[in-house]
Amino acid sequence: AVTVLDEKAAIRKAIITMAGRKEEGDFTSAGSPNLNALAKLTGFRVDRESMNEVWLQLQEEAKAASDAGDEADTDADAGTGDTQDEG
Repeated sequence: AVTVLDEKAAIRKAIITMAGRKEEGDFTSAGSPNLNALAKLTGFRVDRESMNEVWLQLQEEAKAASDAGDEADTDADAGTGDTQDEG
């Protein structure tokens, strides 16, 4: 039997695949995953509520990773000193 966790994992994998391949029609004009494209990749009908839950989670994870990367960049740049010789 397919559990809710299995479905969410399949939706997550499909959204990540869609984001990586950048095919036209994978995402709506609003930027959210297209339910028809998700259905093709997962092999089952994905309801909007499940898609939104997984989509929001992925966006939060991406933002957290981006924020962590920004902090690492700041730390790495701290010792370089941005001086240029003029003349």
